[in-house]
Amino acid sequence: MRLDIIKQAEEIAAMDFQVQVDREDDHEGPPIYVAHIAEIPECVAQGASPEQAQAELRDILVDVIRYMLESDIDVPRPRARADSVATAQTG
Repeated sequence: MRLDIIKQAEEIAAMDFQVQVDREDDHEGPPIYVAHIAEIPECVAQGASPEQAQAELRDILVDVIRYMLESDIDVPRPRARADSVATAQTG
């Protein structure tokens, strides 16, 4: 495993990716929470709470990005957040 790829994966993972967490109730037992990053659909994790799902996602994000780099797959960068984009006011 190349250290330069690991370092690059860690730098990309530290970028401001927006994490979405969805609650799933369509099974027996308590709900589960599924966290994912829209730009990197291969990166998905679940947990018993939204916080746990997000923590699990962050744990695997570096590994997913490292795999993409090692496989010469373009790694998407975070999208601009809606709150940082100018919006027109209606009135």
